[in-house]
Amino acid sequence: MRPSPPAVPKTRYPPDWPEIARAVKEAAGWRCLLCGHPHDPATGYTLTVHHRDGDPSNCDPKNLRALCQRCHLLAQAWLRRYGSPLGRPMLPGFASPLA
Repeated sequence: MRPSPPAVPKTRYPPDWPEIARAVKEAAGWRCLLCGHPHDPATGYTLTVHHRDGDPSNCDPKNLRALCQRCHLLAQAWLRRYGSPLGRPMLPGFASPLA
């Protein structure tokens, strides 16, 4: 079994991360870009923001995707296994690629 990667230090996020994350979620209409579920924490669908390249300091809009926690965990596992989604196959079972 491979060890888990170390937790990302919060200092790698820019100081205006809360505003950036909110803008990404608003641009997505407060829906997950993979499964389409709306932000609904009461039912386990909390909207988060995924960094496609895994680097929290890279906040280029092309690198950010609004994903529910469930899809975000799947995307993180995919990123750890295959690396950046650029040029990679789509996540199985989803109509939309992370690219």
